[in-house]
Amino acid sequence: MKLTVNGDTQEHSGDGTLVSLLKEMGIDGRRVAVVVNDEVVSRGKYGSLQLREGDRVELLTLAAGG
Repeated sequence: MKLTVNGDTQEHSGDGTLVSLLKEMGIDGRRVAVVVNDEVVSRGKYGSLQLREGDRVELLTLAAGG
């Protein structure tokens, strides 16, 4: 399915869950905040949220520093 991830078109071939997209992209779900179609997704819903063709996903990685 085609998604827009951080402004770029991304082809997702997993099972359609957010957690499968993160795994496919090599992203640790514990170190990222996710927004889907302008709504913040709580970490507890990563495994159950079903993405749909055309969804807009923003992935914000957390970094330490100052």
